Parts: sequence; C-alpha cells; structure tokens
Amino acid sequence: MPKYEVRHDDLERLVGKKLTVEEIEDILFDLKAELDDYEDGIITVDYSDTNRPDMWSAEGLAREMRGYLGIERGCPKYEVTPPKQEVRVDPSVQKIRPYIASAVVHDVNLGEAGYEQLIQLQDKVMLTYGRKRRKVAIGTHNADLITFPAIYTSARPEDVSFVPLWENREMTLAEILEHHEKGREYAYILEGLDRYPILLDSRGKVISFPPIINSNDIGNIGPDTRNIFIDVTGPDEKAVMIALNVIVAALVERGGRIEAVRVVYPDRTVVTPDLSPKTFKVNKSYAEKISGLRFSDSEFRDLLERARYDVVRVSGDEWTVRYPTYRADIMHQRDVIEDILIAHSYNRVEPKLPNFMTKGGASEYAKLEDAVKELLIGTGAQEIATFILTSRSVIERAKHSPVVELENPVTETFSFVRPAILPTVMDFLSANTTEPYPQKVFEVGDVVVADEKRDTGVRTEQHVAYALADSSVTYTDVRQVLEFLLDNLGVAYELRANDYPWYIQGRSAEVVSKNKVLGHIGEVHPEVLESFGIEMPVVAFELSLTKILEVLR
Repeated sequence: MPKYEVRHDDLERLVGKKLTVEEIEDILFDLKAELDDYEDGIITVDYSDTNRPDMWSAEGLAREMRGYLGIERGCPKYEVTPPKQEVRVDPSVQKIRPYIASAVVHDVNLGEAGYEQLIQLQDKVMLTYGRKRRKVAIGTHNADLITFPAIYTSARPEDVSFVPLWENREMTLAEILEHHEKGREYAYILEGLDRYPILLDSRGKVISFPPIINSNDIGNIGPDTRNIFIDVTGPDEKAVMIALNVIVAALVERGGRIEAVRVVYPDRTVVTPDLSPKTFKVNKSYAEKISGLRFSDSEFRDLLERARYDVVRVSGDEWTVRYPTYRADIMHQRDVIEDILIAHSYNRVEPKLPNFMTKGGASEYAKLEDAVKELLIGTGAQEIATFILTSRSVIERAKHSPVVELENPVTETFSFVRPAILPTVMDFLSANTTEPYPQKVFEVGDVVVADEKRDTGVRTEQHVAYALADSSVTYTDVRQVLEFLLDNLGVAYELRANDYPWYIQGRSAEVVSKNKVLGHIGEVHPEVLESFGIEMPVVAFELSLTKILEVLR
C-alpha cells in the first residue's frame, strides 16, 4: 500500500486549520489511511487504497480533509486556459509507447515542502498506479527552458545523446540503460525494442527519455521553479490522462494556474488536461440499505458535498452527482456510498445486532470438497495449493488453451487465469524433480473455462486434479484411484475412449456420468513432460466438482 510523508506544518497550511497529531490520526482513519509514524514534525501516512493516487500527497490529502471538515464543499473547480503550446506525436511511437498527455502549470509556489511532495507524488504514482512506469511514466520540467512545439518521437539507442538527470556527462540512450541508476532499474520496459521513445523541443534538445529519465537541464526542476511543463506517457490513454490530472490538481494547491497543451497525433488532436467533472447516479434508498442509516435529503446532500461531490439533480430517489476527473475509482454506487460514510464518519455508525438468528452450516459443495480431500489423502497423496493465476507459458506447455488474460498484469508470471488445474500441477512437479519418487499430489481449486452461453463467454468451476509420477506408473494405477474416489462419492460413471493433447494418444478417456462429461484421465504426453523438465512418467485425472455436484443432486 502507498506510504508517504508530509510535513505537519505544511499540511496545516494546505488545510487552512491547526490540527493536533491526534486529530490528524482520527481524520486519517476515516479517510482509509493510518498515521504510521510521527517524528520531528514529519507524518508518515499509510494509505490503504491503491485506486486513489490523488490522495498520495499532502495536497490531495489536504483537499480531502477540507471537505471532511466542512471547510470546503462540492467538486473542486479548475480553470484551464486554452493551449498556446503543442506536442507533436510522431507515428514511430505508435508501437512503442503510443500516448502522451501534457500541461503547463504557471506561477507555482513550491518551496521546499512542495518540491518534496511533487517528487514523492510522481514516484508513488509511477510505482503503484503506473505499474513501475510500464503503464504510466511522468516527467516534470522547467517550462521556461523549452522551445515549443515539443516533439514526441523515437530514436535508435545510439543516435541520441544528452546529459541525464543527476549526471554531468552526455550519454546515449543505450548507455543510460546500461550505466544510469534509473536506466538499469527500468530498462526491462524497453527490452526487445530497436527504437526508444524520446521527447524533444523544437531545437532538438532532449526534454526526457520516457519512461526512464529526464534531462539534467530542462528536466531538473527545484523548489524555486515557477512554470512547470508536465509530460505523462504510457500504453493506456485513460491511465495517462488520470495521472496528468492528479499532478496538475496537486500543483493547483500550490497556487498554480493551468494552461492546456495541444497534443497532435497523426490522425487526431487532443487537448490535455481535461478537468471537466464526471457525473454519476446514486439512489438514496440504496445508500440507506447498504449503510443501515437513514438520511434526510438535507443530510444526504451535506454528506455528498463534504465528500467532494456536487449534487446536479434530484429526481425522486435518484441523485445525479458530479465528481472530480482525477478520480478513476467511481465504478458503482457503492463507491459513492463509501465516500458518504467517510464523510459521515465510520466511528459514528452504531453497531446493531441483526433482529434474526441463523444457523450456520457447510454448503453442499463444501461437504463434497471435504470428502474428496479426505479420500485422496487416504490414497497417500499430498494436497498442494498453486495459484489460480499463472503464465501463458505454463498453460501452453501443458498443451491447454488460455481462456482469460488479465488486462494489466503485475508480472508475466501471473498474467492468465488457469483454464484447468493440471497445468499448475505439472508446474509443481517440475519444481520438485529432485525430491524422492513416487510423487502423488492433488489439488482442489477454481478454474475459468469457456462458456458461449454466458454473456461473459466464461464461467468459473471448481475442479480436482490428481497426478502420480514414478518410473513404472501406468494408466491402470491412476484408474484405480479414480474408481476409489468416485465409488466412495456414490457417482455412477463410465470411461469413454477419447484423445486429449496433453495425454498419450490411445491412453486416455473422458469420465462420463448421466451423459455429462465430468473430466478426463490418462497418461501425460512425453512432449508435456519434456517441456516441464520431468523425466518420470506421469498419470493424471482432472474432474469438475461443479458437475459432480450436479450429478449427485
């Protein structure tokens, strides 16, 4: 979770109110944060929400606190003057890092505290919201040193040289990736590319080398810098826009005036930043149902305004509200209701016991899962637990087909939801080839499979997979385990010969009960074993517990 530091006196100045450490601690608790430490006037804030980058600085925190304390109400308003400058985007960045958003903020009064907050906010946004700069990278520069228009283009690693931040000599882009601290840290983002993104001014001077480092002159701002040019780049245009809005809104808290920038793509022109508020609808009755509270219309309006919403329209039970565009976390009424409860204060919500009693008990599936685990443990097998998220490599090496890919995975290792358990079981066996054999393992867990009948095209099932690895195992060995399991569960079944890519042809079957295919069984194909580096034969089966439960009902 994001953790950042603010100066006590700076926070008080931004809020416009004297606050004791105890008062700050109480407010932070309601704002989903904690006062992690306090030393020599420095407050360490541990913020629990990774979807609110606007709150990761003294400026954003103060803005929210002013609403919470009733000092300010409603959606913050931002005046943006029309663009005088532009950034021209070369087509060569399209397949490298295609999007850029920019702004110029004039007359900023940073000082030491504001400068510290700006650098810290940039780093936090790039690290957490920006997925270590892969999704979003931010540069802040001295606008007075830039001759516009700026050019966002690409260059070969050896063709451009400049003095990067914190260096005193020119380096090529390739040398920066090899020798500069930030270059070494983030070189992986540009791995495999023959051209790198570069931002130049109209004289050809380097402004920045996104997502790696700024130049040491134009990009080296300080506490006294008054006019700041911001560039944000990345592969996700929406995320790029949000990050720019977060930085710009923070600089406004330091007295800045926003001037838009015209971003000229080969096929369109975009003016950034767009700080026009967004609208959303919330039902008062739903808020009362979720919270367990009752609000008069005036109370409901007051809480919304203190939570930094404007009430645009009230039509019966439906309230249309407006909220600031630097927020990307409003996706459901519950998100607005959470802000209402924060404004109300969680500490003021009185706990109540329910007026009915229920008797707890295990579900049908829980009973089935427990029975399956007990029976397989009885065969001498060890239960394992692998991740539901895995990589394309693991799925394809097991000769399965990927179904669901994550849109913004943190790592390549966890970029797909597994379509079956057997691939991750094989990956487990591959990591234990130095352990004694025979190895008998099983796992019960969730998978996501294709389903054309559903709107989403997929459904979640619960599966069990069993595998036995040893020098002399055969199909008969694994069939005996399957028979033991299903007979004891009371499932009448039959085996029908069927070939699967991950089993040896002619040595596999589908498991059928009441004309429903429950799963499969067979001897794992040598190509699968080789791809996982497993030198022993493996026999296995995988069953859908979801379908077994349907059969047993």
